[in-house]
Amino acid sequence: MANSATRRRRQPFHLLLALAALLAAAASSHVVAPAAAQEDGTLSDKDGVASAAGDEIDTAQSESSQPVASVSSALYIVRMRSVPPVATYTGGISGFDATAPAAAAANVGAGIANIAQRAGRAGSRLTQRLPRIDLRRGPARAFAQMLGRMQKQVARDVGLATSRVLYSYKYASNAFAAELTPSQLRRLQRHPNVADVVANVAMHKLTTDSSEFLKLPETAWASAGGQGNAGEGVVIGVVDTGIWPEHPSFSDANTTAPYGARPSTWRGVCQTTADFPRCNGKLIGARYLYAGFRAMTGAAESLTNDWRSARDADGHGTWCAGAAAGNAGVAVTTSRGQVIGAASGMAPRARLAVYKVFWSNAQSGGTTASFADIEAAVNLAVADGVDVLSLSLGGLDPAATYFNDVSYLNANLAGVTVVYAAGNSGPPQDGSYMYRTLSNFSPFYLTVGASTINRRCTANLTLGDGTVLSATGYGAGTTPLTAMPLIEGSAARRSSITFTRGDQCLPGALDASLVAGRIVLCSYGGVSTGEKLSDLYSKGAKGALLVNIPSALEPFTPYNELLPVSHLSAGDADRLRSYVRSTASPVATLTPSFARLSNLSSPTLAYFSSTGPVTNPYTSAALPKPTNDILKPDIIGPGVSLWAAWRSASLSSASKPAFEAISGTSMATPHLAGIAALVMQKYPFWTPSQVMSAIVTTATIVTGTGAAIGTTSGAKATPWDMGAGHVNPSRLLDPGLTYNAGATDYYNFLAGVGLTKAKALLPRGVKLSSSKPYDLNRPTISVGRLVKSVTVTRKVTNVGAASSTYTASVVAPAGVAVVVSPTKLVLNKGASAVFTVKLTVTATSWEFKYGSLTWTDAAGHTVVSVIAVQPISK
Repeated sequence: MANSATRRRRQPFHLLLALAALLAAAASSHVVAPAAAQEDGTLSDKDGVASAAGDEIDTAQSESSQPVASVSSALYIVRMRSVPPVATYTGGISGFDATAPAAAAANVGAGIANIAQRAGRAGSRLTQRLPRIDLRRGPARAFAQMLGRMQKQVARDVGLATSRVLYSYKYASNAFAAELTPSQLRRLQRHPNVADVVANVAMHKLTTDSSEFLKLPETAWASAGGQGNAGEGVVIGVVDTGIWPEHPSFSDANTTAPYGARPSTWRGVCQTTADFPRCNGKLIGARYLYAGFRAMTGAAESLTNDWRSARDADGHGTWCAGAAAGNAGVAVTTSRGQVIGAASGMAPRARLAVYKVFWSNAQSGGTTASFADIEAAVNLAVADGVDVLSLSLGGLDPAATYFNDVSYLNANLAGVTVVYAAGNSGPPQDGSYMYRTLSNFSPFYLTVGASTINRRCTANLTLGDGTVLSATGYGAGTTPLTAMPLIEGSAARRSSITFTRGDQCLPGALDASLVAGRIVLCSYGGVSTGEKLSDLYSKGAKGALLVNIPSALEPFTPYNELLPVSHLSAGDADRLRSYVRSTASPVATLTPSFARLSNLSSPTLAYFSSTGPVTNPYTSAALPKPTNDILKPDIIGPGVSLWAAWRSASLSSASKPAFEAISGTSMATPHLAGIAALVMQKYPFWTPSQVMSAIVTTATIVTGTGAAIGTTSGAKATPWDMGAGHVNPSRLLDPGLTYNAGATDYYNFLAGVGLTKAKALLPRGVKLSSSKPYDLNRPTISVGRLVKSVTVTRKVTNVGAASSTYTASVVAPAGVAVVVSPTKLVLNKGASAVFTVKLTVTATSWEFKYGSLTWTDAAGHTVVSVIAVQPISK
């Protein structure tokens, strides 16, 4: 006979809904208080704000009493079947009113357009905006509590102890994170009320003024009323390593334009600790999520190099927050005292909310995040009321699917623009399209690659014979290194060390008596530059010159180290070595570095920026979803050797504000998050899909010289490298047309890539049409396997200031005929129109071919959609 747990497990879900309805009356008269602050850092009510949120994400016990996971258990995320989270629940369950903001319930086109028209949107003030979840209101609180009770019921059905449940997600996803035994995993996978069970994975970071390079002062900032108003009223959430709250980039002590009241839609908290005592008018929210990391790494894990708080022990999160929304005009000073300019976030008046999910890992020596903690952060960010969510993280998971990203879909439908890093794995090393390197590929968010900017920092290196060489990087600090002796690392190696180890200046390889007081020549490779410089500094060296750096890495300077360091081109490196080897007492003078705007070939695609396509188009045994019918990345932006805020050396009040220059798609992502905030500031009633559309359709594909954007290898960048191109703030605040997508569009897309899974994860009663993925209403067009002919459908909305007539023009991909119908769109202000694009193979190819569709009007709008197709068969 089946036991009682088994009988409960087999109850159909409508019985659980009936139970929920019976409990609704009690739930409406009794609000469950939020959980107390936990040692593992999931919740805080110290400033009295969290109590307004009702049933918060929580963990079951404090660290001191939480059992340690046994070796036979592992961490999983359990997604519930057929009942949506608070963000997208539109009604239908007896006793529970709809909780979704209006944007989530509306279909594409007229629904949102009419809402905006009725609101009378005007100018850049956020007097009207898309609504957000309000957990202070009864319906949202009651529904969140009901979801929590349902999750607990499922856990009880499989004998899962409360202490094993780490998180209950209710806002952007209906799921819970728990440590499961193999038996519990199997039972949950068969449970009729469970849609999916996903294994927790480890996530990793994807790691002077880019605002000037993007021409923000004269374009997007000017449209917002100037730098002092750019981003006002918008909240950017940053999911990363935390923040250094005392940094001047996040100060609210602006006497000329003080920060006013927090946005009315803000519901979040400042989770305070002894080392993170407060937030302020700029930094309005801070949380830290730790339970998943602890479960993933085990009880032996200790945070010897981190704070169990929202304070940033790494620097990465502080950098990202500063790049997105750091205060304007903050003086940037290197570790050697050079003032090299002023830093500014892309939306310098936006407010910040940080969600710390990365933690120092004593076992690996780096920082790691748990997917369970990230999921918690996304849920809380949606509930807190962020407008933009920046995630500079990833982990290449070959089994990843669009369904893993359902919380980002729900965040999108709740009005949150999600911006995600593409990844730092670069293009496939064999130059083919046999596999993806993208970490983040879903259409629910903006996927961002990285590019260079037109700024190099150089220093003059004058040799003893009078030869002057140009060294790239931050050389000599504030005063020159004058007539300093030179030595090659290979000549300074200890007797037992090989030539190569000495030449590369590996730690421990050099004789301190030979390098002390000298500038040392070191070849690239072996270990990180930072490790080499630390060793040289400890041995008394006065500076370092790096040679033999691969050409792809040449833009990756400066090095903000205590030891002056610069690098030389291959030709200058040969001249330097020749001088050193032919001179009895070689000397050189290294001047202080200076910035110069001479690299007009920028932007160039960064060599590390991950690329598509995202599946293997050559075999029938396709990799798990995603599909090549979605073009990714979407856009590229500045991400190479850029300065922004950094953690200080200590908590001492005497510790100076720190800055760092680093590279990665991690750096490009907060740039685009800040730019998205500028779009949302001007158009507060736009959906995230429209925000992304404006950024994508106005991108540029040329450099400062007018040449096509290229890669570091010299090849022309393709849409699978850079998406629509490089972000172009001079046009994105007046895009003319936008492509919008709503709940129905995304649900049908998910049905198209996996109908069975879509039925399990999406709300009950949703009618799915299982549309082709390429028909998702996106601003780009991609068909991964074009056989004979397909017709793609798109819908645009006129968001210009007046009625207009748009005319289509096409650049057809090689081997493909393109027919647009109709070729003219006559649109009143706010009106929408549908058109089709028929793609017919005229010559087959096993390579992707590229083209574009452009809509133009008499007002100067140019709305470009990239076309990427692989014409397989005629």
